[in-house]
Amino acid sequence: MLNNGFGCFSLIFGFFLLLFLFKFWFLAILFLLIGLIIYKNLSKIINIKSAFKKKEEFISKPGKIYKACAFCETKSERNSSFCSNCGKPFESVQ
Repeated sequence: MLNNGFGCFSLIFGFFLLLFLFKFWFLAILFLLIGLIIYKNLSKIINIKSAFKKKEEFISKPGKIYKACAFCETKSERNSSFCSNCGKPFESVQ
């Protein structure tokens, strides 16, 4: 996933690099605006993909102990310690 702080820093660094090394003022501002637009669109696309992430289907078997995630209600067998859907630890449920 993209880290917002690092992406913004790299865009600003690239802007000053173009500004002082090449002294093309118009191109530097143009590239900065294009970079910001592309960066914002990529972060929106990544957020949309994570929102539509498919949950795993679960079939319970009688007599077994399962763990259920308190955050997304995903269930798994006893041997797993973290939710495969959201990555948070399980709580023990029968």
